[in-house]
Amino acid sequence: MPRLLFCPRGHRWHDTAEDTPMPSDDSLSCPICGMSGSSAEDPPTSGTDAAPTVVQSTPAIAGTHSVFNQAPPVLPEFDILEEIGRGGMGIVYRARRLEDGQIVAVKVIRKDRLQHEEAVRRFRREAQAASRLSHPNIVSVLDSDHSGDTHFLVMEFVPGVTLEKLVDTNGPLSIPEACEFMRQAALGLQHAHEQALVHRDIKPSNFMVTTGPTGERVIKLLDMGVARMLTLGGATPGESLSTLTQGGSVIGTADYIAPEQLENPHGADIRADLYSLGCTFYFVLTGRVPFPGGSLISKLDKQRWQNPTAIESLRGDVPPAVIRVVAKLMEKKPANRFDTPGRLVEVLTALVKHEYDDPPIPRLEIREIRRCTGHADAVWCVRFSPDGTRIASAGKDGLVLLWDAQTGQQVHKLPKHPGEVRAVAFANTGDLFATASGFTIRLFDLRTGTETRKLSGHTGSIKCLVFSPDGKRLASGADDKSIRLWDTQTGREVQRFTRHAAGLTALAYIGQTNHVVSASRDQTVRLWDLRSGLEAEAFDAQAGNVLDVAVSPDGMRIASAHFDTILRIWDVASAREIGRCVGHKQMVSALAVTPDGGRLVSAGQDQTVRLWDLGDFSELTSSPRHAAGLHALAVAPDGRSAAVAAGDKHVLVWALP
Repeated sequence: MPRLLFCPRGHRWHDTAEDTPMPSDDSLSCPICGMSGSSAEDPPTSGTDAAPTVVQSTPAIAGTHSVFNQAPPVLPEFDILEEIGRGGMGIVYRARRLEDGQIVAVKVIRKDRLQHEEAVRRFRREAQAASRLSHPNIVSVLDSDHSGDTHFLVMEFVPGVTLEKLVDTNGPLSIPEACEFMRQAALGLQHAHEQALVHRDIKPSNFMVTTGPTGERVIKLLDMGVARMLTLGGATPGESLSTLTQGGSVIGTADYIAPEQLENPHGADIRADLYSLGCTFYFVLTGRVPFPGGSLISKLDKQRWQNPTAIESLRGDVPPAVIRVVAKLMEKKPANRFDTPGRLVEVLTALVKHEYDDPPIPRLEIREIRRCTGHADAVWCVRFSPDGTRIASAGKDGLVLLWDAQTGQQVHKLPKHPGEVRAVAFANTGDLFATASGFTIRLFDLRTGTETRKLSGHTGSIKCLVFSPDGKRLASGADDKSIRLWDTQTGREVQRFTRHAAGLTALAYIGQTNHVVSASRDQTVRLWDLRSGLEAEAFDAQAGNVLDVAVSPDGMRIASAHFDTILRIWDVASAREIGRCVGHKQMVSALAVTPDGGRLVSAGQDQTVRLWDLGDFSELTSSPRHAAGLHALAVAPDGRSAAVAAGDKHVLVWALP
């Protein structure tokens, strides 16, 4: 007769191969979740992480790991009422706080997780970090304490069932409810992300489904900030943040782990949580994990290299737009996923608004609205004044011209330079202006239009200039491979950086900090600490000359333009590439981030200006092709227009959508 089999999560099925002897380990893989199953005649005696780590109103699962075979703790400030859950971290009890009678959840941490003093200290730090979170989609950590050697967390009590239990019991969710639950989950994760916390163990059993104040269904994320503590102890040094173990085997989490967590669990960021949320999305839509069955090694290998069975082959009513969201969340490379949970919230909100279809793409247009004519040869550089009322341009003809940004009329001409002018810069104070021609920098007082000082010292042609935020320093980069920092009051060189192996092409300050970013023909972008005089970081794409750099207003991202036509986006804190903008047909000459930090503008030798979304790095629109290559650009302080230096003697002003 067929044998009745079941897995630790409660799935049951029949083995129809009547004559096939039971394997030596008396286990088979569950066809739904892939976990090891057992025959009804020989039920398992070891524990699992099937029960939620935080509150559900069901009794504890029988047959648990021996480490849990213990009486409820005696805690002076709590009346322990009942056990309500258990998992890899410990046991959860429903309890009454004696001082005010409030019903709370008390999680008693397994002693083997806190075997050392350093582990205890980290436990307290993580609990304190988790207690800072306050969001309707996150189960709150109210307190942490210990009684003797028993350490515990006090958490908000949430009646309900886990998302995993809900799907196992009732089957896949409806499209509206699945999207709404994932939107709520992303809201909670965005709040955690803004507090610099990463969960690292997102899965359906770590979400509680409960009832909101007006009767709506709400999900809450469990163990936010607590899952990190899985590294605090454990039986083996290699046990990672994302492993829940039973007899040395991974349980459950392998179904949801991001590929990068397998290689460097400590280096995973919020995008690892988004991958796991994608696996969770897949589960609630299909009722099965992305890679069911197979061994643990096989499952982890598939997470790294394979795509799951197409959702549409498992369920025919899932809209293509929803399937694409799941696919983007489950991209193997972090840079190809949504960069933040907040971006996912925006996409899911738009899907609901448009009945789960892709929202119509608004017609965006970059329009030329003004053309400034006055140069006798190619224009190399262009900048807006801090107040946005003036545009400065300079070029091969040695002229430096100032234009009215609203009318495009020339309002001033500086004395002609002896050679071509490759860089200009406004100080934020609005009264100081700098030009670079040959080996010489000239400073001008814009109030009088007179030259006030010459700065000399470079032994190669100067290609880039940038003032410090307070205008007291001016940084310059040249073909002599050096960056020099000048005192604008005295004209003295006060600092020099010489680590680049080829000429400089661009410089930018990072916000109001003492850090400067440089780009060079040596294929690198470098970050310099002006206080210490040392190189702080190098970003090496090995993609040809780096032709320009731009920094986001918050100083957290750097965009770089490369000879290979690709724009690369870097995270400053981790020095990692987090995205690429691909679309230009020839090398990109110039770029700038809009003042709101949400978009990137680029110009290239393919004679186009392009606008990019820095949320998902997609191209939003591009301008009509100009008659000549574009060499430089600047975005107006209000973000509504961009000035572009062209090879056909013109300065073009484009309206940005």
